[in-house]
Amino acid sequence: MTTHIRLGPALSLAIKFTYYKITSVVVLSVAFWAVSLAVVTVGPAILALSETIRTLPSGNPSEREVLRTFLRSVRKNRRRGLPITALVVFVPLVTGAYLALALEGGSVPALLGAAVGVYLCLCSLFVSLRVATITVDHRSWGLRRSVGYLPETVGRAFDVAVLYTCLLALSVAVAVSFPPILVLLAPGFLVVFEGVLYDELEANDPSRYKTSLARRT
Repeated sequence: MTTHIRLGPALSLAIKFTYYKITSVVVLSVAFWAVSLAVVTVGPAILALSETIRTLPSGNPSEREVLRTFLRSVRKNRRRGLPITALVVFVPLVTGAYLALALEGGSVPALLGAAVGVYLCLCSLFVSLRVATITVDHRSWGLRRSVGYLPETVGRAFDVAVLYTCLLALSVAVAVSFPPILVLLAPGFLVVFEGVLYDELEANDPSRYKTSLARRT
């Protein structure tokens, strides 16, 4: 297991992989938003997105097969994904409430609460993606054990985690500014990037994405 991770090369690899698998990434991103419309299915959708994208480097499935794999995974993770749903939905709701109070009454404490809430939203996104990746990577682990393993993966490369969170903020800002990117690419790309970083961190078959790209050239 390594702690020497360079964020730039990992980001470059994630961009290249997304480019070569662009159709599958778009299909999965749109499917993610469609499934997440029910709100309670956000957690299962995150787990399914992570699980499906982790299968892409090992083969060349059709878009129909990719979609079927995603939907099967959503059904399989209905219960296991509920805690992730609670995390991803609850934090933004509280942040929105603080922001509404700040805008309506000009409350400084509410404004500070909203600012902290924005940061916590990014943290919840990071935690959700990492827990999903750990859960998919260790198939026999339950969600609780994956959450317990999370601090170890962060502590082993804390500087990377901080930079990664900043990059998530930038990615979300770009995606929100350009809605088509938000819908068509953001979910899939973020999961690809998380997968690349996690594999490098764990020294867990770190060449899977590079090998996939090599087969395309």
